[in-house]
Amino acid sequence: LFSFLFFVLSIKTIAQPLPNKMISSGGNEFNIPTLSVSSSTGIIFSSTLSYSGVILTLGFQQPVLKYFKDQDGDLFGNKDSIQWDFAQPLGYVPDSTDCDDNNAAIGNTILVNAGATPSTICIGANVNLSATGATTYHWQPGNLTGQPTISPTITTTYTVTGTSIGGCSNSSTVIVTVNALPTISTSPNPSIICMGASSVLSAIGGVSYTWQPGGLTGSPSVSPTTTTTYTVTAVNANGCSNTATQTISVNSLPNVSVLANPSSICIGASSVLSATGGTSYTWQPGGLTGNPSVSPTTTTTYTVTAVNANGCSNTATQTIVVNPLPIVTASDVSACAGNSVSLIGNPGG
Repeated sequence: LFSFLFFVLSIKTIAQPLPNKMISSGGNEFNIPTLSVSSSTGIIFSSTLSYSGVILTLGFQQPVLKYFKDQDGDLFGNKDSIQWDFAQPLGYVPDSTDCDDNNAAIGNTILVNAGATPSTICIGANVNLSATGATTYHWQPGNLTGQPTISPTITTTYTVTGTSIGGCSNSSTVIVTVNALPTISTSPNPSIICMGASSVLSAIGGVSYTWQPGGLTGSPSVSPTTTTTYTVTAVNANGCSNTATQTISVNSLPNVSVLANPSSICIGASSVLSATGGTSYTWQPGGLTGNPSVSPTTTTTYTVTAVNANGCSNTATQTIVVNPLPIVTASDVSACAGNSVSLIGNPGG
């Protein structure tokens, strides 16, 4: 009788030729034909042999191992490039954890590095997030991909998960620091001026200030000729800047006209001073108001200060010429009754 041994080992289906096998019984050897894998559970073959009129059906199973392509020679294989074999084929390894089989510098782990340019910003500025070490990148918070541009409003820690071409992944974090902008208050003194007057611009909330128009710094004194809006740029200790505006209103001066009636008098006579263009008038010398009557004894120039409804003032002058009186002299003359006497005056005195 023949005796034989039947082995069962679990393997995966492949199409791989197997070598010839010999089996013996009672001193007789039988050559088993070349076989191939035909089942997902192993290498199974069957062969019918005839010996001395006895027909035998033999079964045999042998394990096959899985190997993975090692393209870059780093001894880590590509999980997607598989070969089944009895022995390790050239260029294949049992390991399937290679992260990038085209790069020997990358084994079965990847190192992901996250960066931010710049890493410190002021509110409203942009940051470019970057990552290296993988093929694709996914960022949180925000569910962002690739190398995104962001504009956070508060200091935020961003985590990137990088995935290699071989499916390996790793994470890295980067902190983007967000500094607040300065809160600016302006307080010009005064905010309403008359043409020709000045105002001092001032602001608080920063450590340095620049005003436009004019490129002025600090707390400058300005004398605009028309109503002007000034913009101040304030910078705080973190280098963040913000702007505020302040308008200086400029009121026009009154256009003053004066008149003296009359403008030339004799000593002892009077003249009425009058002015237009304002709402109130003060005359010097004398501190007179309104439309006064004056009786200067010498030629005098009067200056009127007129104030308009906006409180702005302007001046004008009026001269009153004072003429001297004639000097008259007379002497006694004796005459007989019935005679005539001639009286002669001397205008020049």
